[in-house]
Amino acid sequence: MSIIGSTMSEREKLLIVNSWKSLSNEYKIVAHTFYEKLFILEPNLKQLFKNDIRIQEIKFMDSLDYLLKRMDNLEESTKKMKKLGLKHKGYGTKVKHYTVFWKALQYTFEFYLKDEYTEEVHIAWEKLYESVAESMILGSKRK
Repeated sequence: MSIIGSTMSEREKLLIVNSWKSLSNEYKIVAHTFYEKLFILEPNLKQLFKNDIRIQEIKFMDSLDYLLKRMDNLEESTKKMKKLGLKHKGYGTKVKHYTVFWKALQYTFEFYLKDEYTEEVHIAWEKLYESVAESMILGSKRK
């Protein structure tokens, strides 16, 4: 089993945590921007969200916060992300959507972090995202 973030250095984890602190100060607007960009990139995804998008925005930020607060217990996070992947499959999420999701997330990071979003920070988040996406995709293949 691949563990989320197992290939990340302590420096990369620190970069993620520090940049997250900057983003979480604007919790609601960051999440709103992310979903706005996601729906611009892939308008068909909007139909997967049956409830008020503001609820989903909070859930998304809470999931990120959960993951980042457990950077030292990533095995637990890997199991949770696999379950989340299976749940998202039930909502209609497809493997191709994970690429669009990353593009929207990257845009949001660039927009809010500005100069803080260095190449090093980008690479750290990309490693984490690829690891999370891999776990969710594996989870989505369960029956």
